[in-house]
Amino acid sequence: MNAAEFERALREKNELRKRAGLPLYNVADGFRAMDVTERTLKAVIERQHRVTAHLAYIDALPTTFHAGPVRDGIVFVFDLEGHPEAKRAYGWTSLVGQNGERQFHVALQVPPIASARDVIRMLSHTASISSTSARMRQSRP
Repeated sequence: MNAAEFERALREKNELRKRAGLPLYNVADGFRAMDVTERTLKAVIERQHRVTAHLAYIDALPTTFHAGPVRDGIVFVFDLEGHPEAKRAYGWTSLVGQNGERQFHVALQVPPIASARDVIRMLSHTASISSTSARMRQSRP
């Protein structure tokens, strides 16, 4: 995501926040939040997998994925050095609870995962199966 795309996304997000009566983000806040997220995800990847990670790019997923497990539809894509199987890792955040806390998630690019969208599809599918199983257990006599 380049600066122009980020600013456009920020304007769209602010329009939604304005309609909901929420405080607006400014560009500096948005860049600062993205920087903190990037650094945290990089540290998580390096600590969990004992590799060196470098941000390759940021993927803005289509809005159809935003309601799923990825906050704001933003996935950070990192190139990896030193991992025996994966050349890339994907990182994203999701909201936890009501107070805006974020949980950080990481997935390696190993088959069948070949893109950020593959990770999200797999997570959405897993969540759908879990939800169906829970409903089935509740409906048993």
